[in-house]
Amino acid sequence: MTPVDPFSFKRYSKLNPARLWFTAKARIAEKSAFRNFDQFPIPRLLPALEIPNLQPYETADTAVTPQQMQVLIQALLVTETLEASRVEIGVYRGVTTSILAAHTTRDYVAVDPYIGYGGAQSDFEKMQQRVGCLPHVRHLRMTSGEAAASSEVTKVSMVFIDAVHDYVNASFDGFIWGRKLVRGGLLAFHDTDNIGFAGVQRAVWELLHQSGEYALFAHVDGLVVLQRI
Repeated sequence: MTPVDPFSFKRYSKLNPARLWFTAKARIAEKSAFRNFDQFPIPRLLPALEIPNLQPYETADTAVTPQQMQVLIQALLVTETLEASRVEIGVYRGVTTSILAAHTTRDYVAVDPYIGYGGAQSDFEKMQQRVGCLPHVRHLRMTSGEAAASSEVTKVSMVFIDAVHDYVNASFDGFIWGRKLVRGGLLAFHDTDNIGFAGVQRAVWELLHQSGEYALFAHVDGLVVLQRI
């Protein structure tokens, strides 16, 4: 069953019954993930690859740690032979975008509508400054669901999901972009292992253990990468 796009309910007023019902359902799911956090363990796994050199970057403008960045670069390099786009969901100030895109010449799609938290005009301008010199980077100023439903991206070899950190959004993003993932492609989730984002952990655990479509590629603190099998 296809998860519902959480952003589709934002077109309704806050008192609309459909929006109230979905919001209540989402909050119940998040509380359940929090209460049962220990039931969704994912084993740690370092990819069996040479650790790439990592140049210093502005850590103040991203929550992606150096170890996580190294694993993301490794994941990107593994998919270099797959002829499909790379996609990043949730771009913020473009630090990860610029670093990962610099390691490939393939199509790199940055998806972020720049609305709400982390979507200030100053964040958008910093992102543009960082990726402006990379001609193969395309920014889609859309929500995750809008971008996935558009004709802008047909198949992908790697997706890095770092957007809204709750169960309904992580589940939706993983499912909808996983459908576009080629065999052997990688699906990465940021902000796992944190009970404050318990819904993300549950969503990733379900993809790994219940879908039958993924194997664990890598797991370091705060980052899980799944491989489409």
